[in-house]
Amino acid sequence: MKISIDNDKCIKCGLCASICPEVFVLREDGSIEVIYKNENSVGKKIDKKLVDDLEMAETGCPVKAITIEDKPNK
Repeated sequence: MKISIDNDKCIKCGLCASICPEVFVLREDGSIEVIYKNENSVGKKIDKKLVDDLEMAETGCPVKAITIEDKPNK
């Protein structure tokens, strides 16, 4: 699973970080950082709640700046 943020679109509202703090962090300077590292999940089943939260963050982003590729089947 690959998660990315288009920083040119991002308005730094922090919604993604509030929905899914395991993946997104709102930095002091207002920038959003993706802290989820795909290599941590290699060979492991990704938790359904995490996938649900990621989808909520992706669809809830007011400027559609979040992209999630290769989502696991639920």
